[in-house]
Amino acid sequence: MELMQVFVGRALAQGTPSSPFTLDSFTNLLNPFAPGTNEQAGVRLNTLVGTIIGVILTVAAIVAFVYLIVAGFQYITAGGDAAKAETARKGIVNALIGIVVILVAYILLRYVAGLVGGDAQGL
Repeated sequence: MELMQVFVGRALAQGTPSSPFTLDSFTNLLNPFAPGTNEQAGVRLNTLVGTIIGVILTVAAIVAFVYLIVAGFQYITAGGDAAKAETARKGIVNALIGIVVILVAYILLRYVAGLVGGDAQGL
């Protein structure tokens, strides 16, 4: 389920009341002296950073997947031209390498967040 979040956009993150992007979250995050915010400032910052990293990984995964689809289409439509087929094959390999790198980065970030005591909220 967690790996699916890498490939699926965060559609609900824009409009839910519990979203870290609500105005109250930013106001309290930027004002550490607001009443009742000192004990949760680190948690909100952790969630914000995790969400930003999650969005970056999601966008990167979508771009790599689109690149894979485009390169696959180029390979199919090469029409026997060896140069076009080779270029498309390299594109497919590069897209697959990119997807593997993104997955490894996601797994490492989850692991490191667990080591430092975070629960990797937002990832």
